Amino acid sequence: MSARKPLAVGVVRLPHARDLPLPAYQSDEAAGLDLVAAVPGTYKGPASSAWLYYTNEDRVWVDGLVWRGVGVLGGDHAFTRITGTVRFYLPVATSVTLAGRALAEHVDGDMPLPMLVDIGSSFGDFTGLGGAKSVRGVLRNRFLGRSRALGNLELRWRGNPFTVAGQRWRLGAVGFVDAGRVWHPATPSGGDLHWGRGAGARITWGEAFVVALDFAWGTEAGLQTYVGLGHLF
Repeated sequence: MSARKPLAVGVVRLPHARDLPLPAYQSDEAAGLDLVAAVPGTYKGPASSAWLYYTNEDRVWVDGLVWRGVGVLGGDHAFTRITGTVRFYLPVATSVTLAGRALAEHVDGDMPLPMLVDIGSSFGDFTGLGGAKSVRGVLRNRFLGRSRALGNLELRWRGNPFTVAGQRWRLGAVGFVDAGRVWHPATPSGGDLHWGRGAGARITWGEAFVVALDFAWGTEAGLQTYVGLGHLF
């Protein structure tokens, strides 16, 4: 049996975030900006986070997390998970944003196998490698490894808002390429680079509710369809 060990978090609040509504990363006003810059300075973050760092001028978000599992009540599952992530949001034209994410993670120690599918993120853990939240076009949780890396590149378009039944709506579209791989002695085939590409639609209701529909194709899984809420990152 293992337990999480809380770690303190230091957060830098950027000047441009002061007037944005919370949660800022879900609002149209934050599009193209540092999407979590409005986190108050008193925020302590998830217990697994060791440190967070945000930048503004280059519209880049960098975070690092350390997640420590300790054995309790005679349990022997002690481990440390270290995750580093870089995200960027670059406006390239009116209503068009180039967004990217690169993530690398390593697990040291004896993490229980059911937990090994989880990948750390300050947005909230997600599963992989493969599936709607990591590498679209690869079957969900297809590859496991103590070390893994993934990258996502999206070109996002946001249409003009319109009103239906008194509610504010906005349509959008996205084209994307995802890729990732794992390193683990027990999964030699995971050492290859696995990737998918595709396109999707976005429907935004109000300021925060986003419905995502993606179609991705990968060499191993063929055509895959994903329906979810919010952007991938």
